[in-house]
Amino acid sequence: MSLEPVTIIARIAPKAGRTSQLREVLVAMVAPTNREAGCVVYNLHEHPGEDGLTFSFYEVWLSQVALDEHMKTAHVQGFINRLEELVEGEIEIERIRLLTDS
Repeated sequence: MSLEPVTIIARIAPKAGRTSQLREVLVAMVAPTNREAGCVVYNLHEHPGEDGLTFSFYEVWLSQVALDEHMKTAHVQGFINRLEELVEGEIEIERIRLLTDS
């Protein structure tokens, strides 16, 4: 496994009528995730738009190993168990790479 940093943008759309519940679950994941050893940044954002509100996480992890460990945590697994109930469609996950460090 690579030990280079991993940066993720994850976009999440709530099911109709589930925005408040989804927001609550996502907000509850921020603090415990930011305490994880391999987490550099884990920020939650809202995107109001013409198609309704969506959420996104901007995440930076020390390595793929750290991200893999994050996915095993109780707070992430609790969210995964509620995907069908709260999330419309698939979560869009985009890996991005920092080009400059200035």
